[in-house]
Amino acid sequence: MSRNINERRANNTSKLPGLRLNRRKGHLVIDVAWSTEQGRKATSYLADRRPLEATERAMQRRRDEVGAQYDQTVRQAWENLKAALRGSP
Repeated sequence: MSRNINERRANNTSKLPGLRLNRRKGHLVIDVAWSTEQGRKATSYLADRRPLEATERAMQRRRDEVGAQYDQTVRQAWENLKAALRGSP
């Protein structure tokens, strides 16, 4: 059963719906998720060496898939993703 949308919003401390920075096998990755009529879809972008490029690609993927518009620059988005990973709002 999916969580209530308000619970999902409360857990999204990066202020970037559908994007989340994670550590996986020693690497930083930006996970991108969206929903379609066929179900949930997701992909990841490696953010170790070029984090701003990975952030830009992740934001563009969400724009392409669901028309998401972010009111942040790529640099602001990256800073928010890092802060959310560290646990600070």
